[in-house]
Amino acid sequence: MRASLRPLALLLASCASLGARADDRGPRPHGLEPLERRLERRLPHPKRGIPAEPATRTCLAYAGHAVLWSDEGEMGASDLEIRKRPKGMTAEAACAERFPGKVIRPQEGDEAMEPAGIFDRWLFEVSADDFGILATFALVDLDTGARSYEDDYQPGRELRFERTAEGPLLTYWSSLGRFDCIPRRGESACWQRIRERHAIPPEVPQPDCEAAIAAQPEVLTGDADRAAQIAVHVRVPRLSRRDAVYLPDPPSCEAAP
Repeated sequence: MRASLRPLALLLASCASLGARADDRGPRPHGLEPLERRLERRLPHPKRGIPAEPATRTCLAYAGHAVLWSDEGEMGASDLEIRKRPKGMTAEAACAERFPGKVIRPQEGDEAMEPAGIFDRWLFEVSADDFGILATFALVDLDTGARSYEDDYQPGRELRFERTAEGPLLTYWSSLGRFDCIPRRGESACWQRIRERHAIPPEVPQPDCEAAIAAQPEVLTGDADRAAQIAVHVRVPRLSRRDAVYLPDPPSCEAAP
């Protein structure tokens, strides 16, 4: 399912919407832990390339954790830090500059990401890229800092976390990668090839790409998976991509920005 972020989109986003907040984009995912407090303080140095603005450090305080990161004027969070918050500790103490408890510094990934919430034992991060119809999300283990799951998704549509007896259940609209044609109305061979490559069952109908083609005919030229964005509704039990289930909802098809 995974498709990498578009480098051009990252560049344009950094120029056009550097101050955009990851947690302001799209509806809030279902199932995230309630945020108790958000605290922010100025750092004693300016943002890189923006000398008139001070760098800031933000802290999100949850029942059992505090998540801190700095905005240095670049895409994504800098100096990300996860703190285990003891029971009874105030949000101010959990977010203080000096912290005596357990601290995890997550492993850095390839994308510019920002914290957007907590589900169970995972930190939910989203890409700072605010350009186009797709974004990237990742789940980071709060105890180890390792990434447990990541994918490109449509942030304006359902993203749901649920706890079940069998473990965590994740439902969202996943972006497909690695396809070499654009599905056309009245033709089935292209969609069949895409289904076979991604092991999508026949119950998932062919996406309707005609509106995208009409709006931007050049999607039919060049690399198909760069010209168009196709997303399918998936359900992932236990955060196991191998066990992902494709839901029989019509996939979306949009021209890439």
